Amino acid sequence: MTITTRPGIAAGTYRIDPEHSSIAFVTKSLFGLETVRGTFRIRDGEIVIAADTARSTARATIEAGSFRTDKPRRDKDVTSKRFLDAARYPTITFTSTGLAHGPDGWRLTGTLTVRDTTSEVGLVVSEQAPGFLRATARVDRHVAGVTVGRGLISRYLDLTLDVRAVPSVHE
Repeated sequence: MTITTRPGIAAGTYRIDPEHSSIAFVTKSLFGLETVRGTFRIRDGEIVIAADTARSTARATIEAGSFRTDKPRRDKDVTSKRFLDAARYPTITFTSTGLAHGPDGWRLTGTLTVRDTTSEVGLVVSEQAPGFLRATARVDRHVAGVTVGRGLISRYLDLTLDVRAVPSVHE
C-alpha cells in the first residue's frame, strides 16, 4: 500500500533551516522536585519527502555544546566530560529508519547517537505544513549512554522539535 504525502507538502528534498528551528526539552532534577526546561540548537539537517511517504527520510545534526537552561553552571556541567562531553563529541545525530502512519498520527523512527552510543528513538509528528514540522519524543538518557547523576536528574527528556525546512537548492 502506498501512502501519499499530505496535500500541500510536495515531494522533494528540504534543508532544515537552523536559524528558525529548535529543540526544547523538559526534564526533572533534584529527585524529581524541580522542572528543568531548556534547548538544543540544530546545526543542520535534511528531510526527503518521497512520493511514497514510507520511503521518506530525515537526518539532523544537533550541537551538543548548545545545551541551555536557566542556569549557566548546570549548562557547563552538562556539556562537560561528565555528561555530554561536547568537546570530544561536538554533535548529536538523528537518522531516520522509518516512517509510518498509526493511530496517534505519523511516527518517525530512527537512531540517536550521543557520545558514540546509538539508540533507537521514535518521534510523533504532531503538526505538519509546507515548510514546518513539529514532533515530540521521549529520550531515555541512560539508553543513550548518559548515565551519571542517577537519582539527581531524571533519566527521561521530553523533547519538542519545531523544524522549518526550505527546498534544497539541489532540487
